[in-house]
Amino acid sequence: MDPEPQPNNQWQPPEPQPSEPQHNPSQTPVQGSSSPTDPAKAGNQPPNPLKKPVAPPGWEYRVLHINVDNNNPPGGPNPKQDSAKLGGSLSPEFLKREFPDQYTAAARKPVHPAEQLQFFLNQLGRDRWELVEAAQVGPLLMFIFKRPAAPA
Repeated sequence: MDPEPQPNNQWQPPEPQPSEPQHNPSQTPVQGSSSPTDPAKAGNQPPNPLKKPVAPPGWEYRVLHINVDNNNPPGGPNPKQDSAKLGGSLSPEFLKREFPDQYTAAARKPVHPAEQLQFFLNQLGRDRWELVEAAQVGPLLMFIFKRPAAPA
């Protein structure tokens, strides 16, 4: 009596059963024909001029960076500060009059940075950009997006 084989803990592919047909690449039917390809004749078939090879799509990338400075949180719009940033070329009164949506009481309330980022990320998502990586490089937070490239 033969001893029973000891179990092997490594995975091994199942052995093909005799009833299963063996796959032979030289017998794979050619598109448009019903008979197996003869390896001797495979190189003699003319290429199909109507069928062009299709390359897989490439990727288009977009990088967004945000300056992470926790010591200087952003405030709401301020016409005096904005006029000073412009070197006084536009007066605070002019800015308030020409840009009322920016300088109303509701606009003065700062929007939390997370909410601003969420709005921007949702817009990129609608444009089919996928966030693939976020990394901090010094004071910059880098967001890397990709989407399938448009066909050339």
